[in-house]
Amino acid sequence: MEEEIKMIEKNNTWELADRPKDKEVIGVKWIYKTKLNADGSIQKHKARLVAKGYSQLPDDLIYTGNNEKMIQDFKEDMMKTFEMSDLGLMHFFLGIEINQEKEGIFICQRKYTETLLKKFKMESCKTVTTPLVTGEKYQKEDGSQKSMAPCTEVYWKLLYLTATRPDIMFATSLLSSDWAGSVDDMKSTSGYTFSLGSGIFTWASKKQAIVAQSSAEAEYIAAAATSNQAIWLRRILEDMGEKQEEPTTIYCDNKSAIAITKNPVQHNRTKHIDIKYHSLREATTR
Repeated sequence: MEEEIKMIEKNNTWELADRPKDKEVIGVKWIYKTKLNADGSIQKHKARLVAKGYSQLPDDLIYTGNNEKMIQDFKEDMMKTFEMSDLGLMHFFLGIEINQEKEGIFICQRKYTETLLKKFKMESCKTVTTPLVTGEKYQKEDGSQKSMAPCTEVYWKLLYLTATRPDIMFATSLLSSDWAGSVDDMKSTSGYTFSLGSGIFTWASKKQAIVAQSSAEAEYIAAAATSNQAIWLRRILEDMGEKQEEPTTIYCDNKSAIAITKNPVQHNRTKHIDIKYHSLREATTR
C-alpha cells in the first residue's frame, strides 16, 4: 500500500481542488489482488487505490519480433516516454501459460483446465473418449425436464478453452452419419468436423430432413452438407488473405457414397435423391 501511495505521488496523478457546491465527492477504495505464477503459486500481493465507480484500464504491453536490436530500441524508447517496468520474457498472461522455446512459442491452459475440473467436481473423473455413450438411442419422451444452466456454464467455459489453440496449417474435414438413427421418425443424423492444422474449429451434428433409404444415401447427404460448409469456409479464408490453391480434403468411409459422387449416371437405388444434394458432384470435379 505504501508503494502504491508513493507511485501516485510520483506520477502526479492528482491535485487538490475545491469541491463544487452542487457535486458529490467520488470516494476511493483499496483493491487487493494476489498475482499467481503459471503453476498456481503466489508471486506477489498487489494493492491498488481506485475511484469508486470506475475501472482501472489494463496497462500491460506485449511485443515481439525477430530482430533483437529493434526490440531493444523499442523498449528503450517506450521507457523514456512512459513510466514502465520491464518484466522480461512472458510466461503467464491472462490466465494462459506461455512456453517460449527454440522450436516456437506455445500456449498451455493447464491451470485453467484444472480449475474447471475442481469447480465442477470432475478432478477425479474417469477419462473417456466421448462425452456420451456411443450408439445410445433416445426418444422424445425419454427422461425429464432439467435446468440447462449448469450445462450452459460448462459449455461457454469449454468454448473459451478450445478457442485458445491457434494451430493453423491447412483445412481438412471429416464427415459421418448414422442410418435411421432416430427411433421416432427413422431419419438419419449427419455430422462433420473441420480442422485447421491439428485443432478442430467448426463442427455440426444435425438430423437429416428426409428419410434416407440406405446408408450410402445417408452418407451422400452428409457429404453434400460438408461440401457446402467447406466452400463457405474457403471463402472466409480467402477474405482473410489466405489464398486457397489446394483443394479441401473431405474424408468419407462409405465406398458407395463415394461412387455416387464420381458417377453421374442415375440408378434405381439413387434416382430419387434430391437434386440439391448433387451439387457435391460439381464441387468434387472443380
